Amino acid sequence: RIRSERMDRLQNGQPSTPPDWYSASESDIASEVLSQQQQIPQVQQPSPAESAAEQSRFASQLSGNWNEQILANEDKLSPLGKVMERLAILEEEKNAADARLEEEFRLRADNEERFYREKRRVLEEASAEIAAATYNFDTDTAKDDKKVAVNATISKDSKV
Repeated sequence: RIRSERMDRLQNGQPSTPPDWYSASESDIASEVLSQQQQIPQVQQPSPAESAAEQSRFASQLSGNWNEQILANEDKLSPLGKVMERLAILEEEKNAADARLEEEFRLRADNEERFYREKRRVLEEASAEIAAATYNFDTDTAKDDKKVAVNATISKDSKV
């Protein structure tokens, strides 16, 4: 249906309108998509001169004197070597910077862990003090009582 409408529009010289994709059947949509794909221009084949140049370059690479040709043109290729050397130096610098960042990240994680433990200890002490104050215990007395209880336990254990 879409294709027939399109053909009618093309024959009558009317501007094309976008197809109604929602009401069209699957076969109509498939035929429309296939017709659009056929209209796509194909990739141009290289000219015979270009093809011959590619073939000769490939053949020269396979010949035994390819390395000699490269060495003969070393002066023309030296800028490429300098560029590659600069790229290698940049890569080494990047790796060194990455290593420094990894070390810094490890140190930061250690620092975070140390402060987390310290904060936890402070909060636990504060919690114990608040709990003791809530239940009207004297914190100094509670500490002394705890020491006495620990000493009593130690002395019982030593008597056995």
